[in-house]
Amino acid sequence: MTKWKPPQFIRATAQAVIFHEGRVLVYEGADNLKNENFYRPIGGTVEFLEPAKDTVIREFKEEAGVDVEDPVLLGVLENIFTHEGHQGHEIVQVFRCRFRDPSYYRQEEFPLVEGDRNLGKAVWKSVEYLARPEIRFYPTGMKEIIGQL
Repeated sequence: MTKWKPPQFIRATAQAVIFHEGRVLVYEGADNLKNENFYRPIGGTVEFLEPAKDTVIREFKEEAGVDVEDPVLLGVLENIFTHEGHQGHEIVQVFRCRFRDPSYYRQEEFPLVEGDRNLGKAVWKSVEYLARPEIRFYPTGMKEIIGQL
């Protein structure tokens, strides 16, 4: 797996929260330098002239091969972070979405790819699990956003 390196400028991103029966679909990530595992919603960089709500639809299709619809803005977070020793800074628009095909709610995990890069997988985690203090759920502020669902 190729390591992702944050750009050295502030980037606009959009992430999709898929919520179903007390669970949220999240990407499982790791920072090997920190020896840390974490979770975050699926999403990515907003492209020039692309509305952020369209970004979550595109990113879900590109990374998970799944169609989502009806994005509703839940909040905006500023995320200043270090990943694998590289600093990053992003403004994250968080949207609640739903699967176009309801059968996807029964799928336990989703392999994630970006081009030829294997990103890992997305899995369902309960809101209670993600809210635990020892669980890293990024970006900071995401626990409060999903606590309102």
